[in-house]
Amino acid sequence: MRASLGALLTEILDYTGMFPPADLPVEDAVQNYLDYRSRPEGFILGRFVCPAEELSDLTRRCGNLLSGGPPCRLAVVGREDPLSPELVRDVRLLDEFARYGHANTTLEAFETRLSGQTLDEWEADDVVEGLNVLATTLVERHFGALRVFLEPPAVGEPKTVTRRTIEILGRHNVGRGEPAPTRIGLKLPISDSQTPSALSAEDLASAMIACRDASVPLKLAGELHHALPAANEYGVLNVLAAGVIAASCEVAESELAALLRTDDPGAFTFDEEGLAWGRLRASISEIETARRELMVCVATGRFEELVADLKALRLL
Repeated sequence: MRASLGALLTEILDYTGMFPPADLPVEDAVQNYLDYRSRPEGFILGRFVCPAEELSDLTRRCGNLLSGGPPCRLAVVGREDPLSPELVRDVRLLDEFARYGHANTTLEAFETRLSGQTLDEWEADDVVEGLNVLATTLVERHFGALRVFLEPPAVGEPKTVTRRTIEILGRHNVGRGEPAPTRIGLKLPISDSQTPSALSAEDLASAMIACRDASVPLKLAGELHHALPAANEYGVLNVLAAGVIAASCEVAESELAALLRTDDPGAFTFDEEGLAWGRLRASISEIETARRELMVCVATGRFEELVADLKALRLL
């Protein structure tokens, strides 16, 4: 495998087998995750995504599965608006798992969704201050190493809501600086292009550029199991390459949207020095930086389909 492709794909996929469309029981999802990690292509797997309310079941029902081998790396999805008093419920579940959860697990990320009421009714300054409180709370509860991602509310026009969320996260991140979780990322669901909530290629390109400019890390979630665009779905290679190019090059929104639509594998070049799409090129170090700072990962429960696609293209 070319070094540039390895840098692009390493730990790119957070496994969501417990969520739709798979909706697997926790034991089956954990077994899949562990089996996938043992394969030669397991290097593309990152974290196991688990609902906060299922953490106790993870310990109780999966103890034997989790024993031995490398630690199970967890991204926990909370139930509550991160700026509501009810967030204490999610924090309590994190705290209980940190104290009593299986020893061969590590908590690495926390994700939850802003409510439409918060975004509509709160002034931007108040939302930013609420994010400051969230970050401070997590640090005080010894979760300072967590990567935090917030999902925009599923209300209104997606492009507008996404843009406003990025602006608010950017204000928080610039004001608070490093390290995580004071720097909060955006978890952006992307649907197939035929659903009302879909983001067009132009919308997604705009969001990537806005995240870059606002210093907001990005995680994409949704129907992401093809290497290249297919059946009205974005291709994983496309969104990764677009994130890297957005982070590394001066690129117009229209050009980035064209990259997101590209279904010709020959349009991409992967070599020992970096990746290229047309005139745009990113070095290995730029790929690594972009993966850390902007295009962090994608979330899907369909690991096998993505691997099959990548193998068909002779990229794995």
